Amino acid sequence: MNVINSVLKVLFPRRPTAELIEHLTPAEMCTIYAPRTERGCVVLSPYRDPTVRATIQEIKFHNNEHAAALLAELFLSWTNTHIHEPTIVLPIPLSPARLRERGYNQVMRVVNKAAAKQPHLTIDGHVLKRRKNTRPQTQLAKEERQENLKDAFTVANIQTITGSHVLLVDDVLTTGATMSAARAALVPHHPASLTCLALAH
Repeated sequence: MNVINSVLKVLFPRRPTAELIEHLTPAEMCTIYAPRTERGCVVLSPYRDPTVRATIQEIKFHNNEHAAALLAELFLSWTNTHIHEPTIVLPIPLSPARLRERGYNQVMRVVNKAAAKQPHLTIDGHVLKRRKNTRPQTQLAKEERQENLKDAFTVANIQTITGSHVLLVDDVLTTGATMSAARAALVPHHPASLTCLALAH
């Protein structure tokens, strides 16, 4: 059996990121939980940590359900402490083209897992829309990122957020340009409160 497993590993090598988190428990993931505020956004963990980086890459590019569950525990660590009234959770949307290409929104996967354990949360993937297929922010210089996201987001179902507590969620905060653009689209519609949160920075 060991020989067969060795041969299989050679023929079908595992992703290093998948191997790194394969046996990681939610309790172990929560030891990385280190919330802070960065650029007006709550950040839950350091992206420089190899485990955090691997977990986010696994859900973002490989739809790894275990990675989604681990990140949901980080999210719940914060919401269980800070959310005590009905709150609408808005995952940062992908453009229609990127959603078709990837097949799913990784942030939606994470918050959906968390919502089952947090009765105050309502996940809504229809309020905030990305109206243009922007270039990935990582491909751009800092000064280009804001222009890339100009008018990138629009709001549907305005009545859903007016007067409501809103939690805007993304996976990774880099320069903060994406959060700023999404927040700017929401603020004119007068939510009761608007909190920006990223799983890592």
